[in-house]
Amino acid sequence: MWPFNKPKEVRAAVAALEIEAEKYKEAVNALFGVEAVLPQVKAVIEDQADKTVHSIKSDGISPRALVHLIISNIVYERLTSGALHVYRGTLSKEGSDMLKVFRFSSEVLVTEGLQSAAEAEAGIEDLEKQIKGTG
Repeated sequence: MWPFNKPKEVRAAVAALEIEAEKYKEAVNALFGVEAVLPQVKAVIEDQADKTVHSIKSDGISPRALVHLIISNIVYERLTSGALHVYRGTLSKEGSDMLKVFRFSSEVLVTEGLQSAAEAEAGIEDLEKQIKGTG
């Protein structure tokens, strides 16, 4: 499907992804940053266009918040898979950088009003607990 045939919500989310990718580079000092998940985030936005449209149009989620929600979900899955560990409970350099990405996404989700500060902190604590038990 050509870009101009995609729903405007999908185009807005992809544009937000490109903008937010630059912000990550500035805000998250990480060698293995958000670039590692950008293709997967873009694929989720485009391949699940109906969900993207629903989230933005019906649920009222901003394209920026949706991008960070998807990033945090993908990063959470990667960090809890064990693939980014050097041994049990210890993240590799890439894993440590991904944790920085997750923390940044959590902050943005609070700013965007998608979760409270307490929910963000609980999510980070849960992820850290999962990391300690994985690998």
